[in-house]
Amino acid sequence: MKADDLEELEAGEKLRLREQYLAALGAYRYQVEVDSNIYLANKVDVEVFQAGDAAYFEITLTDAWSWTMYRPVRTLAKVRLLSLFDTVVIEDMKQP
Repeated sequence: MKADDLEELEAGEKLRLREQYLAALGAYRYQVEVDSNIYLANKVDVEVFQAGDAAYFEITLTDAWSWTMYRPVRTLAKVRLLSLFDTVVIEDMKQP
């Protein structure tokens, strides 16, 4: 398989993933962005822990969808995320 073929295959997968994301969007309440990953979920719990001067987040998603091209199954019953970065974005998409 040539490099061009691989790039074309990856571009097609990204397009299918985007289409799946748009189709799933209405079924979920929250969009969660953590460390360059995107999840959709219907329930989100966040705990902040202090470790000396630093903090980290433990985020639990229930009834979730994962934006991961290489994951064979995108819908997940429960996801536990740990993040050392303060770039956690949780958007409630059902709020007016």
